[in-house]
Amino acid sequence: MIKKQFALSKEQILFRIFLFIHLLPVLSLTPFVTLDGPAHLFNSTLIRQLLTGSSEITSSFLMFNPVLEPNWTGHAVMAFLLGFIPPLVVEKIVLVSVLILTAIGYRKLMLRFDANNGWLSWSVFPFLCNFVFCLGFINFSIGFALLPFLMVWWMNHKEEGLKFKNIIIGLLLMTILFFSHLVMFLYAGFCMGLLSLNQFSKSRLKSIRTELLFLFLISLPGMILTALFMQKSGAVGYRGEVTYLPWSDLFEQIKYSRIFIIYDFDKEKVYTVLFTILIVLTSIVALAKRTINRYQSTALLIFISSFIMIFTIPDSLASGGIVSVRIIQLFFVCWCLWLSTLRMPSLISKLFGIISVAISLLMIYIHFPIQKSLSDDAKNYCEAAKSFTNKDLVAPLNYSANWMHANMGSYMGAVSGAFILDNYEPTQGHFPLIWKKGMNPEESLGDYCSSHQPCIYPQQFKQTTGFEVSYFTGLYKPTTSMNDSCSIHTDSILNAAYTIINQGENPIIYKKK
Repeated sequence: MIKKQFALSKEQILFRIFLFIHLLPVLSLTPFVTLDGPAHLFNSTLIRQLLTGSSEITSSFLMFNPVLEPNWTGHAVMAFLLGFIPPLVVEKIVLVSVLILTAIGYRKLMLRFDANNGWLSWSVFPFLCNFVFCLGFINFSIGFALLPFLMVWWMNHKEEGLKFKNIIIGLLLMTILFFSHLVMFLYAGFCMGLLSLNQFSKSRLKSIRTELLFLFLISLPGMILTALFMQKSGAVGYRGEVTYLPWSDLFEQIKYSRIFIIYDFDKEKVYTVLFTILIVLTSIVALAKRTINRYQSTALLIFISSFIMIFTIPDSLASGGIVSVRIIQLFFVCWCLWLSTLRMPSLISKLFGIISVAISLLMIYIHFPIQKSLSDDAKNYCEAAKSFTNKDLVAPLNYSANWMHANMGSYMGAVSGAFILDNYEPTQGHFPLIWKKGMNPEESLGDYCSSHQPCIYPQQFKQTTGFEVSYFTGLYKPTTSMNDSCSIHTDSILNAAYTIINQGENPIIYKKK
């Protein structure tokens, strides 16, 4: 009897197998490269240096952001783990944890809606290693992973009344969610409120008031922090702009399931559109065959609200950018959650889950060669970092046209402790660290971060900051000089004041003479 009770079904075993397969790209590649991930890891190293006072250079250039940004959780976790685990392993632990929590969380929520949703929960697999994840939006991904756990917890405990233990746990969960991502915090409160209003009736008025008071109490610190954040930062978006994407672009992203496309839109959309077709056809059949579920109307409202958010929330908002694609990700997962309340025939839910994981495995197969190539480039950076110490200032010059190389130089700082001067986080103002006045390298060293034809002024940088650039590195630097004025100027500086210490390797390393 005991063995039978704890035995796993075939579906449960297969879910675990497919989850492991989805972890393989991150587990097998060290590092697994995301766009912003290297910068997050490096800045977590800098946070630790500031807290411990172990780097005079870091203390001279950076300070903690006085605004309590809702963008702290990932950095805090990595800064803590860096105390006793190597940097590249820390990054891997965080990425793998996000994937596992996302898969388990949304499966738990679907099973909470209906215990027969095992096969249907396989629809979570395409949402694991997706576009937002590979952009390296770690804090949003953590918030996205925590959202279903919070909703399940709320459904299980909201009717228990104002118990002290539940209030403490709720406060902790909601505050962590705020520091992960503001949109996730606000949307969690909205969804939890809808769940309390579920099956509204006069006989439930008293219990509903108690539940909403419970929700208010556990959300209060986050709401206060939100008000303070908006007061200090306002609604001004990425680089001082509030921008919306055209509706035609947004509908195209929905049409092709843009969240599953990572590296090549035109090539990959041929495959990702299959998920859109699948979920539309499944919805039509499920609506025709559905039976009543307690949370069906509430899940529909959550789904509709996520759709409205796509067109009402700016793509650039409250100092953060590239918001729309994150909302579209939320919309698609809310669509799957709504399907999980329709109680469709078993065959339909099984087909939906199996085809979802098949599409996801296809995308892993398509993406992995590119991820392997990116990892090899990152390993070259990590190898170059062996030349540096924690007393060096290093300025990466990125000549590559590959957008995924943008922050890869940050790995050098994470593994060596050197201070990397290409660091977008303190410049943006919506991360834990900001530049001290006059110490932003981009203001004195030249256009070396965003340009593939960098202009550098190391002498001007030294006069402004009092520090000297110890090393420059050049990723995919052309073997012959380009004839534009910036390239000629930069090459003349490098040839006159620096010497190459690894001729023929990539990245090239230039050491101060």
